[in-house]
Amino acid sequence: MLENFLSYISAQKLIDSTDTVLCAVSGGIDSMVLCTLMSQSKIPFAIAHINHQLRGTESDLDAAFVRDYCVNHGIRYHHVTIPIDFFEQGNMHEKARNFRYQWLQNTALDHGYSRIATAHHLDDQVETFLMNAMRGAGLDGLKGMLPLNNNIIRPLLWATKDQILNFAIGHKIKWREDASNTTDKYVRNKVRHNIIPALKSVRSDGPQIIAKTMQNVGASQQLLETLVKEKATQITTSNGINIVLNINAINQEVRAEFIYQYLKRYGFAKAQCLSMGHINTTESKLFISSSHHCIVKDGLLTLIPGNPSVNVAASIWTELHFAGKIGNKQLSITIVDRKSITSFQQGIIYLDANKVSNRVEFRSWQAGDRIKPLGMSGKTKSVQDIFTDRKSTLTEKQEAIILVSDDQIAAVIPYQTSEAFKIDEKTEVVLVCALIGL
Repeated sequence: MLENFLSYISAQKLIDSTDTVLCAVSGGIDSMVLCTLMSQSKIPFAIAHINHQLRGTESDLDAAFVRDYCVNHGIRYHHVTIPIDFFEQGNMHEKARNFRYQWLQNTALDHGYSRIATAHHLDDQVETFLMNAMRGAGLDGLKGMLPLNNNIIRPLLWATKDQILNFAIGHKIKWREDASNTTDKYVRNKVRHNIIPALKSVRSDGPQIIAKTMQNVGASQQLLETLVKEKATQITTSNGINIVLNINAINQEVRAEFIYQYLKRYGFAKAQCLSMGHINTTESKLFISSSHHCIVKDGLLTLIPGNPSVNVAASIWTELHFAGKIGNKQLSITIVDRKSITSFQQGIIYLDANKVSNRVEFRSWQAGDRIKPLGMSGKTKSVQDIFTDRKSTLTEKQEAIILVSDDQIAAVIPYQTSEAFKIDEKTEVVLVCALIGL
């Protein structure tokens, strides 16, 4: 086991002689085997433990177990406890995962660790592949976890669960057992307890074969990304690097997928790219990710680094600013002729574009924000009261976008439009703002 461990690290170039490693350790069998192999390899490492508090006393016992292990073995120990109310809103598993990786990255940065190691193994890879395949994932979901992803390493990705179990028993390694792993409450457990054994009964090396398939998918993905890049033209302007893609030159049947393969690295969601692929040549539409803006106009897709100075539409904007957490939503801006709008949809904000200043800001809600709601004759109302009236959840509050024009709130997207920016009989051009799910 140790020989295979070291061979894999060397072959995948996961750790070199100058690296120090921060190991994410839950106290379960996988992470405790990882700690043992790291110790046997004499690789400098520390341990990080996250107490999610999701299993009450059991979670606390896990934390105590990992802490005592570190004390007894003279290993540097980092830990954090997640407040229990952190999981009251949103997807628990997604929030926990995002918290873990962010905290691990911060800890590594603060204490000078060059690598972060997790104990993911081959069976985890196969489970993820099958789960993603069952929900219709594309190449990204089928290529699996990488042994090296920036500073995150997975040195056990070659090992099966059986190999890990046999090694733990043979070396008398102690670990904590999570009782939830024995139930079929979660999809992953159903796959683990039912589909994986069936796979092995058909072919004993089934997990290794699927791993090979995932490698092939990953190679195809790399080839696709290379071909996609060749289709774009890179232009250097005063705003930085703009990348222009002629989407009219791409077959309509594959256009959305092509756009997604190009834009995913810039934070754009597949739903946004699907929308881009169906824009007609008479529309001018803006999409925003956390780091970039993408303008689709006249069949051309222009990608610009965040906070650019751009002429999105004549006499409307010369500068765009975006900031603030928007959770599982992305902001979509469309500029259309007033005559093209025949009806108004709930949950979409419509503004007179010519009432919006040349300089606007998109941000998250702040305490003290006030708006002049439609129909209130210019009287102001706190944004907090708007959320209260709607009985908005914490997630909805976090995902709402405040559109500010000349220090005046023009809209709370997707809930409220300001009286000062409303569409009237003189409106010629309309700014259509919507939040779309990822």
